[in-house]
Amino acid sequence: MEMGEWLGREEPTCCKLVFCSPHLVAAIVMLWRAKRIAVCQPGATSWWSVSADNQYPDFVDLAFHQGKLYALTRMDTLFAMDISMDHSTSDPWVSQMLQVINSPPLFIPSPYISLKMTYLVEARGALLVVLRRMQCRYAGVTGLALFELIAGEQNEFEVFEANLGQSQWTKVTLLGDDQVLFVRRRCCKSVCVSRDEMPGNCIFFLENESEDHRWSKVTSSSCSVYSMKDGKVSTPLPTVSWKRGLRDTPFATWLFPQN
Repeated sequence: MEMGEWLGREEPTCCKLVFCSPHLVAAIVMLWRAKRIAVCQPGATSWWSVSADNQYPDFVDLAFHQGKLYALTRMDTLFAMDISMDHSTSDPWVSQMLQVINSPPLFIPSPYISLKMTYLVEARGALLVVLRRMQCRYAGVTGLALFELIAGEQNEFEVFEANLGQSQWTKVTLLGDDQVLFVRRRCCKSVCVSRDEMPGNCIFFLENESEDHRWSKVTSSSCSVYSMKDGKVSTPLPTVSWKRGLRDTPFATWLFPQN
C-alpha cells in the first residue's frame, strides 16, 4: 500500500531509516499503532510503499544484510523480506516476508524489574542482535504503578548471531579485539578499530536513549561503553553529556566517517 493512502487516516512517524543501496531505502514507520516496513527508491517522486499486512507483529529494528532486508520483532522473531519492483513505475515494494528465526524470546535473567531493548546490526558478514537489559526501580503511583530506569552500571548486554541455516540465535561471547559495536535504536553500526587507537571487544551505547519518557525522569544523557571481556561499564574520555531530547528536540545519534 502506498503511504499516500494512509495520510488521510493517520500521520506516519519514522522510527528508523536504513540506506540499503543506491536504489533502495527502507524504514520502520509507525502507522495504526503498529510498526511497519516501508520502502522507496531514492530520488523517486512517488510515495513510499508500506507493508499493510496486519498479521505481522510490531518491528523494533531493521538491517540490510548480504543483499536482503531483515526485520526484528519485539519478541525477537526475525523476518527476511523480498523486495520487488513495480513494472510500471519501477518503485520497490515488499513482496514477501518470511519468518527465518522463531526461537523463544531472548532474555538476561535478573531478580529485578528490568526493561529490555534489542538492536540488529551487521558485523563482518554476520547478522547480530544485541540484547540490552536495563534495571528499573519503583517510582511511585499516579493512577498506575510507575518505574524508571537506573543508568550506568546496571546495563547488561549479550550478543547473539543469526544462524539462518538452523533458524536459531547463537550466543556470541567475544567480538574481537579490533571490533566495536555502536548501538542505538535509530542507528547501529560495527566498526573495525586499531588496537593502538582504542580497545575493541566492546559496545558503545547511549544512556536514556528510550524515546518513551515514561521510563526515566533524568533530563540528561551520556555515552557509555560496555566491555564484552569483563562486563564492566565505563565512560569514555572526555566525558560528554547533553540534555535529553523532548518531543520536538532530536535525540543524540552516532556520526561515522564516510569511509
